[in-house]
Amino acid sequence: MRGYGRRCFSGALLAALLVMATGATPAEADALRDAVEKTLSASYPFVATRAQAPIKLGTPEWEKSLDASVDGVMKLLPPDCTAESFPLTICGLGMTHVGSDAMAPTLRAAEAVFFEAYSSRNLVQRGDMVIFNVPVAGKELPIRHIFRAIGLGGDTVELVDGVVHINGKPVSLAATGEKFSWDAGSASLDIFRETTPEGRSYLIARDMSGPPYIETAENAGPFIVPPGHIFALGDNRHNSADSRYPDQLGGSSFVSLDQLVGRIELIYLSADASRTGLLVGE
Repeated sequence: MRGYGRRCFSGALLAALLVMATGATPAEADALRDAVEKTLSASYPFVATRAQAPIKLGTPEWEKSLDASVDGVMKLLPPDCTAESFPLTICGLGMTHVGSDAMAPTLRAAEAVFFEAYSSRNLVQRGDMVIFNVPVAGKELPIRHIFRAIGLGGDTVELVDGVVHINGKPVSLAATGEKFSWDAGSASLDIFRETTPEGRSYLIARDMSGPPYIETAENAGPFIVPPGHIFALGDNRHNSADSRYPDQLGGSSFVSLDQLVGRIELIYLSADASRTGLLVGE
Protein backbone atom coordinates (compact mmCIF):
# COMPACT_ATOMS: atom_id res chain seq x y z
CA MET A 1 0.00 0.00 0.00
CA ARG A 2 1.41 3.39 -0.94
CA GLY A 3 2.07 5.87 1.89
CA TYR A 4 1.14 9.54 1.95
CA GLY A 5 4.55 10.75 0.77
CA ARG A 6 4.73 8.27 -2.11
CA ARG A 7 1.35 8.67 -3.77
CA CYS A 8 0.78 10.59 -7.01
CA PHE A 9 0.41 14.38 -6.88
CA SER A 10 -3.35 14.25 -7.44
CA GLY A 11 -3.75 11.83 -4.53
CA ALA A 12 -1.71 14.06 -2.24
CA LEU A 13 -3.72 17.08 -3.31
CA LEU A 14 -6.99 15.25 -2.64
CA ALA A 15 -5.77 14.23 0.78
CA ALA A 16 -4.86 17.84 1.56
CA LEU A 17 -8.30 19.02 0.42
CA LEU A 18 -9.93 16.35 2.59
CA VAL A 19 -7.98 17.63 5.60
CA MET A 20 -9.13 21.20 4.95
CA ALA A 21 -12.75 20.25 4.26
CA THR A 22 -13.34 17.86 7.14
CA GLY A 23 -10.78 18.69 9.80
CA ALA A 24 -9.29 15.21 9.48
CA THR A 25 -5.62 14.85 10.30
CA PRO A 26 -3.20 14.04 7.44
CA ALA A 27 -2.83 10.55 8.88
CA GLU A 28 -6.62 10.05 8.85
CA ALA A 29 -6.89 11.32 5.27
CA ASP A 30 -4.04 9.03 4.22
CA ALA A 31 -5.64 6.04 5.96
CA LEU A 32 -8.95 6.73 4.22
CA ARG A 33 -7.36 6.80 0.79
CA ASP A 34 -5.51 3.57 1.52
CA ALA A 35 -8.80 1.97 2.65
CA VAL A 36 -10.49 3.10 -0.58
CA GLU A 37 -7.63 1.70 -2.65
CA LYS A 38 -7.59 -1.63 -0.83
CA THR A 39 -11.37 -2.01 -1.10
CA LEU A 40 -11.55 -1.14 -4.79
CA SER A 41 -8.54 -3.25 -5.75
CA ALA A 42 -10.20 -6.37 -4.36
CA SER A 43 -12.98 -6.22 -6.96
CA TYR A 44 -11.08 -4.41 -9.71
CA PRO A 45 -10.38 -7.50 -11.87
CA PHE A 46 -14.10 -8.37 -12.03
CA VAL A 47 -15.16 -4.75 -12.62
CA ALA A 48 -12.53 -4.32 -15.34
CA THR A 49 -13.81 -7.40 -17.16
CA ARG A 50 -17.42 -6.19 -17.02
CA ALA A 51 -16.33 -2.72 -18.16
CA GLN A 52 -14.41 -4.26 -21.09
CA ALA A 53 -11.28 -2.43 -19.94
CA PRO A 54 -8.21 -3.94 -21.70
CA ILE A 55 -5.84 -3.74 -18.74
CA LYS A 56 -3.86 -6.55 -17.15
CA LEU A 57 -3.38 -7.10 -13.44
CA GLY A 58 -0.10 -5.76 -12.09
CA THR A 59 0.84 -3.69 -15.14
CA PRO A 60 1.61 0.06 -15.01
CA GLU A 61 -1.65 0.63 -16.88
CA TRP A 62 -3.49 -1.27 -14.15
CA GLU A 63 -1.91 0.84 -11.39
CA LYS A 64 -2.65 4.07 -13.28
CA SER A 65 -6.28 3.05 -13.80
CA LEU A 66 -6.74 2.10 -10.15
CA ASP A 67 -5.19 5.40 -9.03
CA ALA A 68 -7.64 7.30 -11.26
CA SER A 69 -10.58 5.36 -9.82
CA VAL A 70 -9.45 5.94 -6.24
CA ASP A 71 -8.90 9.66 -6.86
CA GLY A 72 -12.40 9.93 -8.33
CA VAL A 73 -14.03 8.13 -5.42
CA MET A 74 -12.17 10.29 -2.91
CA LYS A 75 -13.82 13.37 -4.42
CA LEU A 76 -17.28 11.92 -3.70
CA LEU A 77 -16.88 10.83 -0.09
CA PRO A 78 -18.98 12.60 2.56
CA PRO A 79 -17.22 14.41 5.44
CA ASP A 80 -18.05 11.66 7.93
CA CYS A 81 -16.49 8.86 5.86
CA THR A 82 -13.58 7.14 7.61
CA ALA A 83 -11.05 4.42 6.87
CA GLU A 84 -13.07 2.11 9.14
CA SER A 85 -16.47 2.81 7.60
CA PHE A 86 -15.58 2.77 3.89
CA PRO A 87 -14.88 -0.99 3.58
CA LEU A 88 -18.17 -1.74 5.36
CA THR A 89 -20.61 0.69 3.74
CA ILE A 90 -18.72 2.36 0.83
CA CYS A 91 -19.91 5.50 2.68
CA GLY A 92 -23.28 5.57 0.95
CA LEU A 93 -22.09 5.03 -2.61
CA GLY A 94 -23.29 2.32 -4.97
CA MET A 95 -21.83 0.83 -8.14
CA THR A 96 -23.48 -0.40 -11.32
CA HIS A 97 -22.67 -0.90 -15.00
CA VAL A 98 -24.15 1.11 -17.86
CA GLY A 99 -26.40 -1.15 -19.90
CA SER A 100 -26.52 0.73 -23.21
CA ASP A 101 -25.40 3.81 -25.13
CA ALA A 102 -28.64 5.65 -24.36
CA MET A 103 -26.66 8.19 -22.30
CA ALA A 104 -23.81 8.64 -24.81
CA PRO A 105 -21.70 10.69 -25.10
CA THR A 106 -21.88 11.23 -21.31
CA LEU A 107 -21.85 7.55 -20.41
CA ARG A 108 -20.85 4.60 -22.60
CA ALA A 109 -22.18 1.06 -22.60
CA ALA A 110 -20.46 -1.31 -20.12
CA GLU A 111 -18.77 1.47 -18.10
CA ALA A 112 -18.76 0.95 -14.35
CA VAL A 113 -20.20 3.96 -12.51
CA PHE A 114 -20.64 5.05 -8.92
CA PHE A 115 -23.90 6.61 -7.75
CA GLU A 116 -25.15 8.36 -4.64
CA ALA A 117 -28.50 7.29 -3.22
CA TYR A 118 -31.34 9.79 -2.93
CA SER A 119 -32.68 10.66 0.51
CA SER A 120 -34.79 13.26 2.30
CA ARG A 121 -31.67 15.46 2.37
CA ASN A 122 -30.59 14.64 -1.18
CA LEU A 123 -33.49 15.18 -3.56
CA VAL A 124 -33.61 14.67 -7.33
CA GLN A 125 -32.84 17.80 -9.33
CA ARG A 126 -33.32 18.67 -12.98
CA GLY A 127 -30.27 17.55 -14.92
CA ASP A 128 -29.41 14.62 -12.63
CA MET A 129 -28.44 11.35 -14.29
CA VAL A 130 -30.80 9.05 -12.47
CA ILE A 131 -30.85 5.28 -11.99
CA PHE A 132 -34.29 3.78 -11.58
CA ASN A 133 -35.96 0.37 -11.63
CA VAL A 134 -38.92 -0.66 -13.77
CA PRO A 135 -40.79 -3.80 -12.64
CA VAL A 136 -41.37 -6.41 -15.35
CA ALA A 137 -44.45 -8.62 -15.24
CA GLY A 138 -43.55 -12.24 -14.64
CA LYS A 139 -39.96 -11.49 -13.69
CA GLU A 140 -38.51 -11.36 -10.21
CA LEU A 141 -35.96 -8.65 -10.95
CA PRO A 142 -36.79 -5.24 -12.43
CA ILE A 143 -35.00 -3.64 -15.37
CA ARG A 144 -32.59 -0.88 -14.36
CA HIS A 145 -32.41 2.26 -16.51
CA ILE A 146 -30.14 5.30 -16.54
CA PHE A 147 -31.51 8.53 -18.01
CA ARG A 148 -31.41 12.26 -17.29
CA ALA A 149 -34.13 13.93 -15.21
CA ILE A 150 -35.61 16.65 -17.43
CA GLY A 151 -39.10 17.31 -16.08
CA LEU A 152 -40.05 17.48 -12.39
CA GLY A 153 -43.46 17.13 -10.77
CA GLY A 154 -45.87 19.77 -12.10
CA ASP A 155 -43.78 20.59 -15.21
CA THR A 156 -45.08 20.45 -18.76
CA VAL A 157 -42.39 19.05 -21.07
CA GLU A 158 -42.44 19.13 -24.85
CA LEU A 159 -39.85 18.52 -27.58
CA VAL A 160 -40.09 20.80 -30.62
CA ASP A 161 -37.62 20.16 -33.45
CA GLY A 162 -35.25 18.60 -30.94
CA VAL A 163 -35.40 21.47 -28.46
CA VAL A 164 -36.78 20.67 -25.00
CA HIS A 165 -39.45 23.09 -23.79
CA ILE A 166 -40.26 23.27 -20.08
CA ASN A 167 -43.48 25.03 -19.15
CA GLY A 168 -43.58 26.62 -22.60
CA LYS A 169 -40.01 27.97 -22.55
CA PRO A 170 -37.23 26.48 -24.70
CA VAL A 171 -34.17 25.06 -22.97
CA SER A 172 -30.88 26.41 -24.30
CA LEU A 173 -29.41 24.11 -26.97
CA ALA A 174 -26.15 25.07 -28.69
CA ALA A 175 -24.18 23.15 -31.33
CA THR A 176 -20.57 22.48 -30.31
CA GLY A 177 -19.31 21.61 -33.78
CA GLU A 178 -18.02 18.31 -32.41
CA LYS A 179 -18.90 14.79 -33.51
CA PHE A 180 -19.32 11.51 -31.67
CA SER A 181 -18.75 8.17 -33.37
CA TRP A 182 -21.42 5.71 -32.30
CA ASP A 183 -22.57 2.16 -33.04
CA ALA A 184 -19.12 0.75 -33.78
CA GLY A 185 -18.36 3.73 -36.01
CA SER A 186 -21.37 3.29 -38.29
CA ALA A 187 -22.96 6.58 -37.19
CA SER A 188 -21.54 10.05 -36.65
CA LEU A 189 -23.62 12.06 -34.20
CA ASP A 190 -23.54 15.81 -33.69
CA ILE A 191 -22.83 17.04 -30.16
CA PHE A 192 -24.91 19.82 -28.60
CA ARG A 193 -24.72 21.50 -25.20
CA GLU A 194 -28.03 21.61 -23.36
CA THR A 195 -28.42 23.96 -20.39
CA THR A 196 -31.32 23.77 -17.95
CA PRO A 197 -33.14 26.87 -16.63
CA GLU A 198 -31.17 26.35 -13.39
CA GLY A 199 -27.86 26.60 -15.27
CA ARG A 200 -26.85 22.93 -15.29
CA SER A 201 -25.08 22.07 -18.53
CA TYR A 202 -24.27 18.78 -20.25
CA LEU A 203 -23.73 17.31 -23.71
CA ILE A 204 -26.29 15.48 -25.81
CA ALA A 205 -26.00 13.71 -29.18
CA ARG A 206 -28.29 13.93 -32.21
CA ASP A 207 -28.03 12.36 -35.68
CA MET A 208 -28.34 15.33 -38.02
CA SER A 209 -27.51 13.39 -41.19
CA GLY A 210 -31.21 13.11 -42.04
CA PRO A 211 -34.70 12.93 -40.56
CA PRO A 212 -34.82 10.79 -37.39
CA TYR A 213 -36.09 7.29 -37.92
CA ILE A 214 -38.82 7.98 -35.35
CA GLU A 215 -40.55 11.37 -35.50
CA THR A 216 -40.97 11.49 -31.72
CA ALA A 217 -37.20 11.61 -31.36
CA GLU A 218 -37.46 15.32 -32.25
CA ASN A 219 -41.11 16.21 -31.64
CA ALA A 220 -43.02 14.76 -28.69
CA GLY A 221 -45.49 15.82 -26.06
CA PRO A 222 -46.64 17.85 -24.32
CA PHE A 223 -46.21 15.70 -21.22
CA ILE A 224 -47.61 16.94 -17.91
CA VAL A 225 -45.48 15.44 -15.14
CA PRO A 226 -47.55 14.29 -12.13
CA PRO A 227 -46.44 15.25 -8.63
CA GLY A 228 -43.98 12.75 -7.20
CA HIS A 229 -42.65 11.82 -10.64
CA ILE A 230 -40.04 12.86 -13.19
CA PHE A 231 -39.81 12.88 -16.99
CA ALA A 232 -36.50 11.44 -18.22
CA LEU A 233 -34.56 11.60 -21.49
CA GLY A 234 -31.39 9.92 -22.69
CA ASP A 235 -28.49 12.11 -23.78
CA ASN A 236 -28.27 10.07 -27.01
CA ARG A 237 -31.54 11.66 -28.07
CA HIS A 238 -32.23 9.74 -31.27
CA ASN A 239 -31.25 6.39 -29.76
CA SER A 240 -32.86 6.23 -26.33
CA ALA A 241 -36.00 4.37 -25.19
CA ASP A 242 -36.93 6.94 -22.54
CA SER A 243 -40.02 8.81 -21.31
CA ARG A 244 -41.08 9.57 -24.88
CA TYR A 245 -41.88 5.86 -25.25
CA PRO A 246 -44.06 4.70 -22.32
CA ASP A 247 -44.19 1.11 -23.55
CA GLN A 248 -40.46 0.90 -22.82
CA LEU A 249 -40.89 2.07 -19.22
CA GLY A 250 -43.63 -0.21 -17.98
CA GLY A 251 -46.50 1.67 -19.62
CA SER A 252 -45.90 5.16 -18.23
CA SER A 253 -43.97 8.17 -19.51
CA PHE A 254 -43.21 9.16 -15.93
CA VAL A 255 -40.87 7.70 -13.34
CA SER A 256 -42.09 7.65 -9.75
CA LEU A 257 -39.69 9.02 -7.16
CA ASP A 258 -40.13 5.67 -5.41
CA GLN A 259 -38.45 3.99 -8.38
CA LEU A 260 -35.30 6.07 -8.13
CA VAL A 261 -32.14 4.33 -6.92
CA GLY A 262 -29.67 7.20 -7.08
CA ARG A 263 -27.75 9.80 -9.07
CA ILE A 264 -24.70 8.93 -11.20
CA GLU A 265 -21.62 10.80 -9.98
CA LEU A 266 -18.48 9.11 -11.31
CA ILE A 267 -17.18 6.87 -14.08
CA TYR A 268 -15.45 4.27 -11.95
CA LEU A 269 -13.84 2.28 -14.78
CA SER A 270 -14.04 2.57 -18.56
CA ALA A 271 -12.59 0.82 -21.60
CA ASP A 272 -11.40 4.33 -22.51
CA ALA A 273 -8.65 4.93 -19.95
CA SER A 274 -9.04 8.72 -20.24
CA ARG A 275 -12.59 8.44 -18.83
CA THR A 276 -11.77 6.35 -15.74
CA GLY A 277 -12.22 8.45 -12.60
CA LEU A 278 -14.16 11.18 -14.42
CA LEU A 279 -16.74 13.08 -12.37
CA VAL A 280 -19.98 13.37 -14.36
CA GLY A 281 -22.51 14.45 -11.74
CA GLU A 282 -21.47 18.07 -11.34
